[in-house]
Amino acid sequence: MDDLKTVREAAKLLTLSPHTLRVWIQERRIESVRLGRVVRIPLAEIERLIEGGRTKAVPWSASLVDNSAIARAARRGQMRPTNGTNGEVKSN
Repeated sequence: MDDLKTVREAAKLLTLSPHTLRVWIQERRIESVRLGRVVRIPLAEIERLIEGGRTKAVPWSASLVDNSAIARAARRGQMRPTNGTNGEVKSN
């Protein structure tokens, strides 16, 4: 059987308020175990929440810098089409 944590213990592990976890339990967004009035959250569910919120790191490269600079310039309207036929754009 999974290690069961109180709402307060789970909230501390997740750096959330106990109120938030109680709302999630009521909305059935997270798995919980209810024994009468006592509510516990399985450690496996806490780990699932952490893994589900994890974002994979993207390796930094010059192409990311160049692409973000191009995107910013396009949003500012500082891009103009080139004379090429392949849809390239050139910065002003």
